[in-house]
Amino acid sequence: MDKDKKDKVIEFNKNAKKSRTNAKIIDKNTQKGNHPKKENIVNTEKKENEKNNVGINNTKGKMSKRNKKILIISSISIIALVMVTLIVVYLANENAREFMDKYLFGKNISEENAEIIEIENENNTSIIGNSKNIGILTNNTLKQYNVNAKEESELNIEINNPIYDYADRYLVIGQKNDSKAYLIKDSKIVWEKELEGKISKISVNKNGYTSIVLTGTAYKTVIELYDTEGNRLTKIYLSKTIAVDTSISNDNKYLAFAEISTSSTNTKTNVKILSIDKAKEENLDAIVYTYEVPDSALATNVNYIDNGKLVCMFDNSIQVIENNTPSTIIELKDDKNISFAGIDLSDSAFKATEESSGLFSANTKIEITNVNNQKKNVYTVKGVAKSVKTYGNVIALNLGTEIEFIDTNGWLIKRYNSSSEVKDIILGDGIAGIIYKDKVELISL
Repeated sequence: MDKDKKDKVIEFNKNAKKSRTNAKIIDKNTQKGNHPKKENIVNTEKKENEKNNVGINNTKGKMSKRNKKILIISSISIIALVMVTLIVVYLANENAREFMDKYLFGKNISEENAEIIEIENENNTSIIGNSKNIGILTNNTLKQYNVNAKEESELNIEINNPIYDYADRYLVIGQKNDSKAYLIKDSKIVWEKELEGKISKISVNKNGYTSIVLTGTAYKTVIELYDTEGNRLTKIYLSKTIAVDTSISNDNKYLAFAEISTSSTNTKTNVKILSIDKAKEENLDAIVYTYEVPDSALATNVNYIDNGKLVCMFDNSIQVIENNTPSTIIELKDDKNISFAGIDLSDSAFKATEESSGLFSANTKIEITNVNNQKKNVYTVKGVAKSVKTYGNVIALNLGTEIEFIDTNGWLIKRYNSSSEVKDIILGDGIAGIIYKDKVELISL
């Protein structure tokens, strides 16, 4: 064998030996479970799957958030639609309104929902209103109760025939046709006075400023004005006229009074506004405005509302004086079916008329006029109102064994049903007293 062939044989043997060695190594690795290339492939597949899973989860998360938003928007839309439908039905359908008031809003209440104060002697007891309480005056003792019929205070006052007025935290009370008067704030007596004359009218504003109309003196009428502490600010003498009502503005700047002069030929009404600051200085020009009422109309009430407008009630109209200019907001002379009217509200006036609803039945329509914008709201109750009471923004209609409490927007607040005839009603801030011969039932409004 020549040298070249020999070298090739040797080289081949070496390569074969190496191949066998590598094969053994691979076989060992295989037996041990070491598959480098396969492991790389598996890891790559795992990474791919993890990426795909992350992508799927992200997509699911986005879809879940989107679904939640859609669900929330859909729920809100459904609720809004239901609310709008209920409101439309409530406004348009009287039967549906009564049903919802009774079963959905719980506006119908009865004696079971009331707290009771027993009255021992009807003939010797007076029920006194006070903004947040109801007072029982018996034997010169005034007991005040909250809406839960819990006694809040007991005051000794020398009054058995009361005339009174109240606003916010103040109650002024006097002996009618006599001379004793008290100012009470919450549950304490602020001042008491023995006046010269007989009290015929009394008024207080929310700051405790008090005006008292006196008769039985050398003058036809005397008006006395007091501040919160009981200091007399001025005294007005009317020698030819009778003061029928007074009202003090809530900024304590003005006193308004309505006066009537009578003669054998005609009757004349004036409404006058007095500057309290000028009156304190005994200024002869303290009367800053006089309204000479035309058409021989008779004044019955005057009332300042919060923004300084003066509301005046006459026998033929209700008018508002603003910037010394009167304007009529309710006519009373043209409607013979008017049963009640009033101006003792926070920002409104009203009139109640009877309307026939059948051969032997009638309804009461309440027309409420906002003093500030003359907007009118109407509320109709089934039956004839026997009396009407007002305070703040509440009008109470006494139908005998049923009372409907409405607000000045013409909406029902509460409907109270009784098993016996209601004698009277007293109103306060969020409280009403239903008066019977032997008890007072208290309810919250």
